[in-house]
Amino acid sequence: IMAWSKMIVAKQPVPERPMHQAVLRMEQKKVDQMCILFRSAYYLANRARPFTDFPHILHLQKANGLERVGETYQNDKEARNFVDYIAKSIHTDLANEVKDSSFVSVLADGSTDR
Repeated sequence: IMAWSKMIVAKQPVPERPMHQAVLRMEQKKVDQMCILFRSAYYLANRARPFTDFPHILHLQKANGLERVGETYQNDKEARNFVDYIAKSIHTDLANEVKDSSFVSVLADGSTDR
């Protein structure tokens, strides 16, 4: 019976094999967890909150029923790494937009603060 099942699995295309499907589900779960972590870190940076708030935000998300947060990368140092990656991505996208554009306009305000 084992030889028969191996033959059936071997003849299936890779995307239809049970192990491949299990790996995809596992990878999707990890991708979902990382998206939650990145969004939470982005929230901190966007609101000018300290990175030390990161574990508390994740704890709140778990308390509100979000089970896909995971247990790793839940500290202020990882929050900083996430924000650094986000900043590099935004910088690269903006640089490519400027490089690919036909023209660039710069506006400057000359008023002084009092």
